[in-house]
Amino acid sequence: MDLGVRQEPDGTSTILFECKTSALRYEMPLRISTWRERRKVRLQADDGLDPMCPRGELGPTLVRRGKDFFCPRCNLMFGRVP
Repeated sequence: MDLGVRQEPDGTSTILFECKTSALRYEMPLRISTWRERRKVRLQADDGLDPMCPRGELGPTLVRRGKDFFCPRCNLMFGRVP
């Protein structure tokens, strides 16, 4: 099960997991968004839709933080608000 996501200074994120049966914990790094992912978000925003996270199946709706779109699940920036 996931414990949470923390944002790193270089723009990446790290998701923390814990095993329910053995209480082992581990981390998985998430890379920054690619230009293709940012383009998908920009096209959705230009069409007047609420942009969805391009990494998830039926991903969550991106939230605005200042002038940027962030995914609440993976805590990564996916583009600027138009």
